[in-house]
Amino acid sequence: RTGMSRGGGGGGDGRSKLSSFLPHEAPLQRGESRKEVLQTVAKMKKEGVEEIILRQRAEAKEEEERKRRREEEVRRQLAAEMQAVAKVEREETRSEREKRERKEKEKYENELRVARYQYVIEGAMADGTIGPSQMAVVTRARIEGRITPEEHEQALRQLGVTEEQLQRAVDRGRERAEEEERKAREEEERKEKEEEERRRRLEEEEERKRREAEEEERRKDLLKRKQDGGGGEEESDSSADSWREVPLPKEVRAKRP
Repeated sequence: RTGMSRGGGGGGDGRSKLSSFLPHEAPLQRGESRKEVLQTVAKMKKEGVEEIILRQRAEAKEEEERKRRREEEVRRQLAAEMQAVAKVEREETRSEREKRERKEKEKYENELRVARYQYVIEGAMADGTIGPSQMAVVTRARIEGRITPEEHEQALRQLGVTEEQLQRAVDRGRERAEEEERKAREEEERKEKEEEERRRRLEEEEERKRREAEEEERRKDLLKRKQDGGGGEEESDSSADSWREVPLPKEVRAKRP
């Protein structure tokens, strides 16, 4: 309709009036109706909203990806730091290792010394040289570190422990220490043998599985070759025997027995 110009001032086309109310992106073109222009505007608005939604989704996806990459980087850094710490712990210096071994040796010798004195006191008690109360006092003092090994031996001698008793106790302590060391060594050897046996069984199992897989692969390959070559062999057999089906000439048949 062209009545849109009514009330709009002078004559002219009503579409020019409508175009002033529309976005400049979609001006009223010659030959377009109001409905078409409104549809165009609605479409542009819809596409604009969809574009915003798509852009927001893309931005959210990018942010999620950045967050994932940051988390992976943090995990990698943490793993690298843990590996570095483990490496430092493994690569202890020679002096630290010697210091640790020296402390362990001192601890072992101290325990052995305490055990030896315990045997001495038990032997002295068995001989009736000292009583339980004296044994408790001296032993507790030695274990608590309030007296040195030398002071301990001196105290035992003052309590009447003889050199023979002391030597017997030393021998018993050494024998027990050697026995404990032997048991520990045997236990370690037993564990090593069990580990070696376990590794051997694993290797045998892996070898068996590998052979079975190879055998299965060969079997499949052979079956495939048989299936692929079966038709050709039948054709060759039939072509080879086809001369039997051709009738012989009369002269040849007459000469046959």
